[in-house]
Amino acid sequence: ATFTGAIDANRIKFATAATSTANFGAVNLAALLVSDGGAGKGIANFAGTGINADVGAVGARLAQANFAAGQVSAINANVYADAIAVDGKLTLTKDATFDGAATINNGAILALGAHDLTLTGGAVALNGNSTISTTINGVDLGNLVAGAGSNITLNGNLSVEVDAMAAVPVNGQKVTLIQKNGGILNLALAKITVTKNGGAFAKWRDEIAADGSLILTNEAQIAEVIRDAAVSQGLEDVITEEVAQAFEDFEPGTQGNDIVN
Repeated sequence: ATFTGAIDANRIKFATAATSTANFGAVNLAALLVSDGGAGKGIANFAGTGINADVGAVGARLAQANFAAGQVSAINANVYADAIAVDGKLTLTKDATFDGAATINNGAILALGAHDLTLTGGAVALNGNSTISTTINGVDLGNLVAGAGSNITLNGNLSVEVDAMAAVPVNGQKVTLIQKNGGILNLALAKITVTKNGGAFAKWRDEIAADGSLILTNEAQIAEVIRDAAVSQGLEDVITEEVAQAFEDFEPGTQGNDIVN
């Protein structure tokens, strides 16, 4: 079955065959998708679909849930499927759980924003060139979480993008982007690159913690930005390196904080 218009239903059941298939286009899915006749039934294909109701259920996962390349799906609910394939862009609008074996494939984008995507119940492979974007607000950010029964392995290259920040983080601030909560992480620092820093005043350095988590540490660029601007305007004798550094060394809540932000 193919759905391209409004869906007026509160539940869509897949038949007992594992290959029963439903294709969803650019619609908002508010109907619960359930596997009828036991777990592992049904294939759901999404192409720019807004997920506003759970796909599958705890103990009754679908056979497959596939997110098409070149399409953006808004995720506002959980996905339970034996196999989950992400080839497009997922934009989280709330915290969500993906339960099942998952592949995050070449060109896929996980746009977490300020929300957490928790992966549970299966092996997870990040293949090819994929991207995670997150919003950092103080010590809070959107996380990718290795939850119970998951094993996340980075096979390809991962780009990390920090969205524009409302306030400049202090120098040395640490946040955890990919974290463990009952699962296993197999990440390789050489395959991870921070490609967007959320603004000129911040630079995020990535590192792998002892437990395998991916940590981002801010290396403030305030002094560099101010000094370069002063030099470009011929004011290097007025705004010296020491003055520029003083702005970078502001304490939260002080006048320096107000000026930088």
